[in-house]
Amino acid sequence: MTSDQELKNRIASALYNADPEGLAVTAAPSDEYSSEAEIIMDRLAEINSASDMAVLIANVFRRQFGWGTVANASQSEPSDHEWAEAQPLYSEAELDQIYNPESEVYKILGQEIWNLVND
Repeated sequence: MTSDQELKNRIASALYNADPEGLAVTAAPSDEYSSEAEIIMDRLAEINSASDMAVLIANVFRRQFGWGTVANASQSEPSDHEWAEAQPLYSEAELDQIYNPESEVYKILGQEIWNLVND
């Protein structure tokens, strides 16, 4: 039986290998997608199929990477207020296209992570 930490690490590794945001090619650390893996882990009880998993993954990435804020130039990190004021980085149509759970990357990831979770 796989521990929660091991499963989270395996999910994060699968996300990193698929690299839907193109971060691995920029030499991002191998744990770059660990927060997304944790969010996915927290929602596993809602998932009943690989297709559901693809939708979850696409939605997690949409929320994590499709939204942002303009940070104050004097700060290295956005303030709490700036995070609360997060706005989409793209139009809704662009977000729908970028984070489409029917796209090949999310379908493959959905199946791969579904298999990891149900192994």
